[in-house]
Amino acid sequence: MRLQTVTGANAQEMARLKEAAEAAAAKAPYGPKEAAEAMLTLRLATGSTTAAIETLDQTMALAMAGLGKLTTEQAAKGVGALIRAWHM
Repeated sequence: MRLQTVTGANAQEMARLKEAAEAAAAKAPYGPKEAAEAMLTLRLATGSTTAAIETLDQTMALAMAGLGKLTTEQAAKGVGALIRAWHM
């Protein structure tokens, strides 16, 4: 619900966000909740729902590469900072 509040997404957009979170979670040792939290952090960091969806898989992969020392939220903050720095 917080994701919907931040993004202002309608029902169709929320379905797209949910689908992206579930798909990312299926590829990683994290659940949909962690994927949605990462997406929220990406959205807040980049200001773009599209960027959050498009970079979610890479963000989850970065968290996995951290071998338990990097949370999905920390990974999302790092990816968001890179996107802002490179104006992507």
